[in-house]
Amino acid sequence: MASLMTHTLQTLFFPKIRIRPKDSWKQDLAAFGSVTSFKVQRGKKGHLSCLKVSRGNSDKVVVFAHPISRRGKYFYAKGERISVYLDQGYDVVLFDFNGFGESDRVDLLYWRDAQAVIEHCKAAFKPMHMVLHGLSFGSYHIIRAIPSLPKDSGVVLENTSRSLYDYWKKWFVTGNIARVFESLPFQFVKDMRVIEVFEGMGRPDIKFYCVACEEDHFTPEDEMADLIAHIRSPKTYEVYKGAKHFEAPVVNRAQYTSGIQAITH
Repeated sequence: MASLMTHTLQTLFFPKIRIRPKDSWKQDLAAFGSVTSFKVQRGKKGHLSCLKVSRGNSDKVVVFAHPISRRGKYFYAKGERISVYLDQGYDVVLFDFNGFGESDRVDLLYWRDAQAVIEHCKAAFKPMHMVLHGLSFGSYHIIRAIPSLPKDSGVVLENTSRSLYDYWKKWFVTGNIARVFESLPFQFVKDMRVIEVFEGMGRPDIKFYCVACEEDHFTPEDEMADLIAHIRSPKTYEVYKGAKHFEAPVVNRAQYTSGIQAITH
């Protein structure tokens, strides 16, 4: 019953998320460095499909969480974001959320995917510094995984929803379903209340760089500002003027690079 509900909701909210990656996406990613694939155990039977992009042996790792995109982890093959880290000597880890791309379908607790990848990277790569970087859907679903980060890590929250209810209510069908789910006792519904994570986290060692876009109609700046206000750790919050959803590094590359450099080692 649970697996049927997971399948139904993923199909309804995230159509066309399980597709085979195109060779052109792989070629685009390979242009940035050496690419190796690996899997991370997620649940008793599921695995997450992951990639590591490297320009040499590094003791620094950034984990990227993808937005809602048919490309999944290959969304970052465009290079606008990963090149910022590669240029600073970081290895880049990309993964498909469960049910997306090449990852197995497990459940609707996406933050546990991020947590599983973090734990794998800590054990396998033993990084001296780690950054967790999420974009839109990905940034929202890394929030509950942030406490798993090692000491003195960095976090980038980019175009982050205050609540997924706010996001899905922008459309008639998903909006009505979201309103129903708000009152239900399912665990994945409870996990959507992410503000409580910031209110109780107590991690002054973690530095946050938070990015909003002035003309973003999917994750409006005022909603993101409300969410970010609850972060008690050191943070920088910047609004990119004239930028739409996803457009921060395109509109002002220098500002974007500078912001990320402020939380990296």
